[in-house]
Amino acid sequence: MCWEVRITVNLQQDIPENRAAVTVPHPTDFEIIGKFPKFEFCKNGCACDLMKDCRGKIIGLVPTVEYFLEQPKIKSVEVLWFWLSEEPNDPPTEKVEFEEFSCRAESGKLKQDTIFKVLKNGQHTRV
Repeated sequence: MCWEVRITVNLQQDIPENRAAVTVPHPTDFEIIGKFPKFEFCKNGCACDLMKDCRGKIIGLVPTVEYFLEQPKIKSVEVLWFWLSEEPNDPPTEKVEFEEFSCRAESGKLKQDTIFKVLKNGQHTRV
């Protein structure tokens, strides 16, 4: 089996004009596949080659989330990673600002099977 990394993009207001304004990054060392608002990270058919370790250090994750959050029409990005054969049915959700998410991701402290709803910095108190 393989690792899977999924992201879901949430708009400030889900209207056609906002959907059309969203751009998807085009990294050179992996693929982002899917259709708005749900995407998956992929390299050689799965996310295994993107895992630096099994604690949540995922190649390209932080810059991709940041890329989406820098767009004015985007409210948040949800991140979920899991072992594909053990896909969670109803994973818990944890809201975090981008700065905290970035620190956790870079230090390998992202919990598996948890949806991280990543907000723009300074937005957590307004949600």
